[in-house]
Amino acid sequence: MYSLIHKVYAASGGESDPKRFEALGASIEEDLAHPPIYRDARGNDWNGVGPMPDWLAAAKHAGVAPDFFRIEEKPKEAPQRTRNVVYTQADLFE
Repeated sequence: MYSLIHKVYAASGGESDPKRFEALGASIEEDLAHPPIYRDARGNDWNGVGPMPDWLAAAKHAGVAPDFFRIEEKPKEAPQRTRNVVYTQADLFE
């Protein structure tokens, strides 16, 4: 991860600071190891590690279950149709 970030930054003409890129690479790897579990409509997310963030605590105190904000691992399957329905629209100019 470090080498890719370093190469991209160096190719853009920026100064390379190895310690800076090592810290950035470690941060990205930490985020990948702990993906978010909860997310609100504003894009705030929480991976369940550490104290509960203010936005989730406020929602919980307002009576909203934290599971409401849980990110689903798999998208829900589309409901299966039990019958074929043909929708038609009336032509107003006939």
